[in-house]
Amino acid sequence: MRLTSDEFSAWAEPLYQSLGEKLTWTKVSIDADFHGVTISMQRTRNQVDPQIIINVARKRGLEPLEQLGRIPRWNYLSAVRSTPSQLEIIASLSPAHVYRELADRLLINAPRHSDFGPWDAYHGRLSTWVDVAGPDNARDVMRRELQLRTSSSLSRKLNSHSKFDADEAIDGFTAAGMDPVYALVLANVLTPQEAGYSDTIREDALLSISDEDLLHLCQRQVRYTSRLLADNRVAEEHLRKLQ
Repeated sequence: MRLTSDEFSAWAEPLYQSLGEKLTWTKVSIDADFHGVTISMQRTRNQVDPQIIINVARKRGLEPLEQLGRIPRWNYLSAVRSTPSQLEIIASLSPAHVYRELADRLLINAPRHSDFGPWDAYHGRLSTWVDVAGPDNARDVMRRELQLRTSSSLSRKLNSHSKFDADEAIDGFTAAGMDPVYALVLANVLTPQEAGYSDTIREDALLSISDEDLLHLCQRQVRYTSRLLADNRVAEEHLRKLQ
């Protein structure tokens, strides 16, 4: 749920006071890189986008997660450091990396450095995370929490065909009993560094997971592998037509 005007003001006023500045909404709009009229309309409608808080924090050299946690109903975001489990991390990786790790272990190859690329490189990262590492009813709970009319609307967000706004990621994944901070990273709302994750968190998880858990993950990711292969065939055919 978006921020109310009161929530937004209660966040902004002490922040700018702590910076030794008088709060003006023009100043906020400049810091947030939002049009002033947009912020004014959102405040009037009690539907303020929390992306404003994230942008202001970045502009002012502050921690976005800490600032989001200053909203009383989201204070848990900064109360405890986010520590996604090995299962959660690997479930959000492309199956290609997971199967390559399994192949290396079967062939007794030496561990190798994996280039996972940007966190948003795999479009199904949220979908596989929810289905492999989340509770069985996660999708139903999220759809109700976000008041989405159809399952396909949620699927589009989970498969990166439409974006999760910051408040949607926080409220939806919290309701489903999943880590909202990790969701913000996977949704490309926060950077891994802003969430306090190490640069090697994905590689460390993949290299240290047990053989049994790795095999279990591979079995759970079979249907996503089928989709990737089908998508790749379509892409290859399209490229051939362009040549």
